[in-house]
Amino acid sequence: MRRFRLPYVPPTLLLVILLGILLRLTPALFSVITGDVKLHLAYTLQYLRTPGILNLYKTTGILYHNTPVWIFILILTLKLSMFCKISFALLVKFWPLVADIGIMVLIWKIFSDKPSGSSAIRKVFLFAVNPVSILITAFHGQFDPVAVLFMLQGIYLINNESGGIRKLACLSLGFAIALKGFPVLMLPFFLSIASDRKEFWKSFFLMVSPSLVFSFPFLVATPADFFKALFLYSGASDFGVGGIGRLIAWAAQRFSSIPYGNLPGLFLTSMKCVFLSYTAYTFVQFSKKKISMYRASCAVYMGFLAIYPGISAQYFSWLIPLMLITENKHIVKFSIVTAIAVCGFYITYFPRILLGGMDLSSAPLWISRTSIWVYLVFNVISWTYLVNALFVSRETNG
Repeated sequence: MRRFRLPYVPPTLLLVILLGILLRLTPALFSVITGDVKLHLAYTLQYLRTPGILNLYKTTGILYHNTPVWIFILILTLKLSMFCKISFALLVKFWPLVADIGIMVLIWKIFSDKPSGSSAIRKVFLFAVNPVSILITAFHGQFDPVAVLFMLQGIYLINNESGGIRKLACLSLGFAIALKGFPVLMLPFFLSIASDRKEFWKSFFLMVSPSLVFSFPFLVATPADFFKALFLYSGASDFGVGGIGRLIAWAAQRFSSIPYGNLPGLFLTSMKCVFLSYTAYTFVQFSKKKISMYRASCAVYMGFLAIYPGISAQYFSWLIPLMLITENKHIVKFSIVTAIAVCGFYITYFPRILLGGMDLSSAPLWISRTSIWVYLVFNVISWTYLVNALFVSRETNG
């Protein structure tokens, strides 16, 4: 009888993963309910207090812009918080923390499969200590890393020649799309690999079926509210081009106030068209086999962050693992600069995300003035790295 053997896991990998856990768990222990975590709790409670399980988007109004899956995960988190007497602000960060662990394992697997497998631990270490990833998971408490994990798993598996593995890859991307909207950008890239029409439609069904299962009942129940929440939301203009627009607006006001808001709709629509054109160009390059799936996905999300104005801090978590996997030479500098910009943003607008229970209301005015300069200036530097990296990402087909 053949014995089942667990795959060998290097002790060094376990130590690096443990380091990554500690760097995320330690600040999470001092979390308070503020920022997006406060919103999570608000619309979860609002949903629970309102009758009608399918009235999610009518009940939560403009607060909830996620797919239906997350409201049930948030309900589970709230129930566990009440049962275990653990802070909701801490427990809600359990999901992205687990996702980050999965991403670390996946990065190790990707590089250990390559001839230069000795760099696998180093790549995992770079993600474990990455300040942007730590900020999003441990401080911000956003769920994007969970969708990133499923998307990366799909990209990893789609390179396999086995039909069964490719089906699993499509299903993995399907779950990523059901969790968050951004992985849908990879759907045409996955479909282009199909060898014939039959495989094309099978792959398409696998990628859309999780969203249909989880979202269709809510779409039928309240179609107008569903579309308004998921398709008409343009994001917050916090970073990238939107952040630069905020810098210009702030300067135009002679530094009299700290602007916070979104850019005009016409500008957003124009930049969406530019991004879609760039994505189409990337797709053509991929179809001609000039770039790999990893590089194509990295280029797409890099283009999104560089071109689209509605960028929030958590969107950077989409890109960090892909820059590591494609061995982008800007990854360290970009991560440091972006982390500084994100910290400046938090201290300016939502200081308790970083500072926990500390109160800045009586702090000197120069602190807020300095933090907004840090945020705005380092956002410009971060954006220039993105634009430069758009061209570097096409240099080799790795």
